[in-house]
Amino acid sequence: MQHFFILVLMKKILLISAIGLFCIQNVSAQEKMSKDDRENLARQQFDDGEYQKSLTNYNILLKDDENNASYLNGRGLAYFRLGNYAKAKQNFAMATLFSEKDATIWSNLSAAYNNLNENEKAYETSVKALRYGKSALTVFNAASNANNVERLDEALSILDNAGEFRTNSMEDLYARVYSKKNDYENSIKHFEIFFKNFDDNDKMTFNVLSEKRSYFFALMGKLADEAATSQPKENALLKELFEELANNTGYEFDSNFPLHSSYEMIRAIKKNSAYKDYFLEFVKLIKDKDKAYILLNELNDTQNYK
Repeated sequence: MQHFFILVLMKKILLISAIGLFCIQNVSAQEKMSKDDRENLARQQFDDGEYQKSLTNYNILLKDDENNASYLNGRGLAYFRLGNYAKAKQNFAMATLFSEKDATIWSNLSAAYNNLNENEKAYETSVKALRYGKSALTVFNAASNANNVERLDEALSILDNAGEFRTNSMEDLYARVYSKKNDYENSIKHFEIFFKNFDDNDKMTFNVLSEKRSYFFALMGKLADEAATSQPKENALLKELFEELANNTGYEFDSNFPLHSSYEMIRAIKKNSAYKDYFLEFVKLIKDKDKAYILLNELNDTQNYK
């Protein structure tokens, strides 16, 4: 038994030594990698979702070339995907110093500012990105950031001048901007174009329920605008959207949805009391009794709303 134990122990030592030798050889091979090959590897790792490995390789590249804009941008992207937006911002900002008019880097910097809730800086950098290079990405980001800081006419102007770079995602942005301007007619028009052309590429960018929520409120806004001169009428689309949204949970679909829905409903009721019974029918579409109670309570007490 004693000899067997020693033999096993020796095998373990040999095995560990072999692994150690492999690691040394692997590190040696990594060290001999050319800069181009390492950058290609870092990019491939990023594309494969291996953000920490990508970050490691960009760190190695930047040790010998700390002012390389491409490496800084790559490291910023890795930090961004890892959720470290402060580090991402720092790297993108450094990259702009060494590649001053690279539209992609400025656009990435605006995205980092966005995720840090620095909306004014996000707007400023996205406008620079658009100035340095017009593309579907830079147009959308500049218009979106203009919308975020309430420069609504500027957002529309940027979208109007998208030209060949106009995409379906911009139809959604048009709709949101017009909704903010209380121009529900145009908002609805662009939402309908957006949903008609919605495809797999849009699914990667948009939460479809969130877009339906915004579309629903545009429809409700138009209804409330016209309530003084029109009587309630059956609207299958409105009820279908309400039922779907009111009975979903998660992002933007908690108990606040019935509460927010009540704002436009009450605005319509105050213009035309016939809408009260019409909207009380919506309560029956809500499966969650607590949500239903919230809306029912709001619709039965309109006097506190101006």
